Amino acid sequence: VLVLIDELARTTNPAEGRVIVSALLSIFAEKDVKSFITTHYDNIVASCKRLKVKGLLPSIKSVDMQSITKCIDYTLVEDKSGEVPLEALHIAELLGVNNDLIDKAKKLLKY
Repeated sequence: VLVLIDELARTTNPAEGRVIVSALLSIFAEKDVKSFITTHYDNIVASCKRLKVKGLLPSIKSVDMQSITKCIDYTLVEDKSGEVPLEALHIAELLGVNNDLIDKAKKLLKY
């Protein structure tokens, strides 16, 4: 069996969503079920191969809403950290989002 799931528990709060994904992966492992699950949740507890999108091209210095997708490398690469990439604030800066908002968000994230 191969199970494909896109954004399991996507509208769930992050704490419960994370454990729902982790629990399902645990059940799949017990049953030797092959799966491919996409998620934005970090710190998923599972013994699995993790892939992530490479992300924003390092050479990008500015971008507009019409060309943003051309500035992201969607190639999947293995990720052993288990954490989600933190690029949203950088992309927001490139798009010209209000600096006060960006600065406050960075402080809250402890950038």
